[in-house]
Amino acid sequence: MVQPLVTAIFLILLSGTIMSQYPGYRCYKLTYKDTIFSEPKTGHYSFKNEAYVDDQTVYIYDNSSERAVPQPGWQHVENWDEVSQFQKKREDLIMKNLQELMNSNEGTSTYTHSITCFICPYKYIAVYRIFNIYGEKFIKTNKNMLAQASQDPTDEMITEKLKQDKDALNQLNAYLEKRCHTTLQRYKSYYARLPRVRGT
Repeated sequence: MVQPLVTAIFLILLSGTIMSQYPGYRCYKLTYKDTIFSEPKTGHYSFKNEAYVDDQTVYIYDNSSERAVPQPGWQHVENWDEVSQFQKKREDLIMKNLQELMNSNEGTSTYTHSITCFICPYKYIAVYRIFNIYGEKFIKTNKNMLAQASQDPTDEMITEKLKQDKDALNQLNAYLEKRCHTTLQRYKSYYARLPRVRGT
């Protein structure tokens, strides 16, 4: 089984308290998820960004079409040309930042990155980010500390990549985080009207 090469979790508690203390309340969750697959030997890569409100997919963007395609029921919630352009910028920056890292692995690599926010009736609001790179090595980090799990030179390169917190990509991700709750509030009314499929 392939083990995660990099795992990073960023937790920002903006207000409120722990969700498990209020199990009876209905909370809404918006997640933006990137999935990147890279095969250095062939030069092939794929990039996909998806947005979810709980169990419902809002849109899917992929590098083959360079379009953010809204799913049924979500066609009128965004200007999809603008979303497509925004995700194309993120794709270009992500691939630029990850190229050296992914090329350092002989085999294939898969990178996942998520930004998630919650809104609950009791004023609990949170944003967290988590990302993984699946490969042969493993290193773990959080917002305040970087901890090396081995002495392999590759880990030093990974650590250096993780410290680059002022580049354009992080600015775009910070924009998603900042807008997450506003976007989720807007999506809630649409979400309430969508049909639910049992088991999804």
